[in-house]
Amino acid sequence: MRNINSNNAKAILVSICLIFLSISCKSQDSINYSKNYIGLSITELLFADFRISYELRLNISNGLKFEVGYKPGFTNFTDATNIDLGQKATAWCYRNTANWLYFSLGYKYYFNKKKTIYFSPELFYKKLYADNIVYTWGINEGGSNLTNQYENRTMSTNIFGLNLLIGKRFEHNKDNSRIGFDIFCGLSLRSKTINTTIYGRTITTYPHDSPPKHVIIPAFNNPIEEVDNYVQPSFQFGIIISGSWN
Repeated sequence: MRNINSNNAKAILVSICLIFLSISCKSQDSINYSKNYIGLSITELLFADFRISYELRLNISNGLKFEVGYKPGFTNFTDATNIDLGQKATAWCYRNTANWLYFSLGYKYYFNKKKTIYFSPELFYKKLYADNIVYTWGINEGGSNLTNQYENRTMSTNIFGLNLLIGKRFEHNKDNSRIGFDIFCGLSLRSKTINTTIYGRTITTYPHDSPPKHVIIPAFNNPIEEVDNYVQPSFQFGIIISGSWN
């Protein structure tokens, strides 16, 4: 066996490293990917929440994503009679009464061999606002009559949170551009502050088969101000359709 001195050993080690680096670079260069992506969230669109995202692919493994969203309010009445909310204002109270804005900033790390599966932490902010809505729920369903409480409210919510997502990108090449979609899921942790102003309140009792057509809500001399704070975990799932280019 031939003896190898230290200088020769270093030279061989450097040569081996350069060979592996060259092979690695060639294998990564062989993966064709776009640098710019514009996406539309299909899952949020089902709930009339319009969310558009932009991703800048920094290199084959790393990307930055920015997303904005808007949902318009469609009604000024929320019937929470059949929802157990403990008479507390949460996001469920708004339903279609609130306008909301959504912003998020995320990082994507593509980690599999084909660089199509990614891990993505995201920071997000969501602002909800519902002005002068009528909010009602049942407080007594005994006997043949129903008793409902009606309130005239304005509610606003500030939500800050963190999403931890894992997803996969599917793409179809077409000339110099691509179309595709992402499927992702993960966990979310959000801090929610809800500010409620109650301008008036009334209680109405009526037969099961004869709900009132008109309810008069007398105004308070001094509106009631309420603040509620929640920390809530949730599960995330989504599909984004996208177009991309270099």
